[in-house]
Amino acid sequence: MSGGETFEGGCTCRSVRYRMTSKPMFVYCCHCRWCQRETGSAFALNALIESDRVVLVQGEAESADIPTASGKGQRVARCPKCRIALWSNYAGAGEAIRFVRVGTLDEPDRLPPDIHIYTSSKQSWVTLPPGTPAAPEYYKSRDVWPKEPGASCRRDRREAAGNGLGADRFSALRAPRSAYGLPSPPAVRARTGFHRARARCASRRRVPG
Repeated sequence: MSGGETFEGGCTCRSVRYRMTSKPMFVYCCHCRWCQRETGSAFALNALIESDRVVLVQGEAESADIPTASGKGQRVARCPKCRIALWSNYAGAGEAIRFVRVGTLDEPDRLPPDIHIYTSSKQSWVTLPPGTPAAPEYYKSRDVWPKEPGASCRRDRREAAGNGLGADRFSALRAPRSAYGLPSPPAVRARTGFHRARARCASRRRVPG
């Protein structure tokens, strides 16, 4: 399942520790006002990965539901002691996908963003790096999804997760810009899609004989 590469992370007080058992499907840096407010910073950096690939190795995370612009909400997992946010599950994707806070990884520099989004509301003093895709609002995932070796499995994982990758978080394609969210495909489609994608990825990795 993991493909060999893992990532360790945790909260500030180290009561909660987790492991990502594979590379994430995608990493985005969001400059929307909602993320600025929720982080108290200029942007949020999230890694999208299947929930069963995020394993608690120490402690227990405490979940809290908070509102989102779309009204569907998100569930944030925090350390019950230091209250650091570790990841989110958005309502549109349910429990299928976790949006892991890259800054909580022990080596966050291993996961630079694949894209910067909602750059129209970024802080003026933030300079975006040349060569990294950027979108003033949301983006078409098929246009910017990584095409390096191994990316085909990552695309399968994305599609299995429901094509919206956290539908509640990203519905800008159908909603006003102020909503900052995406419509989600039916949950059943997402669940059955996971199994199909896993089978495709496994067949690509299988060595004959």
